[in-house]
Amino acid sequence: MKSPHKSRKLRPVLISIFALIGCCVFAQSKDLIIELDKGKEFGYLQFDNPKGSVNVNGYEGNMIIVTGTPRFKDKNDENQGAYRKISQPRFSLTAEEKGNNVLLMCESYGNTIDFDIQVPVMMSVKIKCLDNGNVSIYGIKGEIEIDNKYGNIFAGNIEGSSVINTSYGDIRVIFKELNHEKPSMFSSFDGDIEVVFPDDAQANLKIRSLRGEILSRIDLETYDRKVQMQSGQDMKRYSLENWTRATMNGGGTEIIISSYSGDIILNHKKDVTFQ
Repeated sequence: MKSPHKSRKLRPVLISIFALIGCCVFAQSKDLIIELDKGKEFGYLQFDNPKGSVNVNGYEGNMIIVTGTPRFKDKNDENQGAYRKISQPRFSLTAEEKGNNVLLMCESYGNTIDFDIQVPVMMSVKIKCLDNGNVSIYGIKGEIEIDNKYGNIFAGNIEGSSVINTSYGDIRVIFKELNHEKPSMFSSFDGDIEVVFPDDAQANLKIRSLRGEILSRIDLETYDRKVQMQSGQDMKRYSLENWTRATMNGGGTEIIISSYSGDIILNHKKDVTFQ
């Protein structure tokens, strides 16, 4: 059995549409700070990182604070003879805000840039990593969407509905509470998926791993597969679905978990060491 903890393998819009917050050149300023309206409900932060990791933490405040750090030192940072080399910014960063919804855009010109982002705890986040990075989300009560094709994804101490997808990485999700109405969905093609639930969580589970295992420390009530029927013209088609269906503590929030070749691991919070 594979270990659940191992690692595997937006041009600016018109100002009349969005309020242009700023462009940060990191040789001059370390952080990009976006102040939100405390009198309005917090919306979402959307960010696609072209190359690198993204770490998002929720906190009690009304600002989004973004810090970007190049992962690798420039090979040519050394002085050249009598000339002192002056470092240049390796990426640009722009944010556009409207109604407490923020679109964050990065131009990294092929450089690997890792981002640390602080957001209000009630905010929703939509994060996408395109290459060479992992995604970590912690302490968010809003909704979460994460897409990271090649890297791992961790979402800890979360409460809102989540849609998390990777092709070649592992997923680990730790729910602080499970009381949202919208379903949560987790999928990985080649990675393991671990979901950690509060002890009193109520959920309807729909799970499958075509070439992996389903492992659980939680007492689940499983059900027989459903017969599906499709009809058209003069023909009817009957089939048995390839999903395992189960309920936890009598049922509740819908949770869908799918992997092709990875294992699916279900745990209670009391059974894991890292929260």
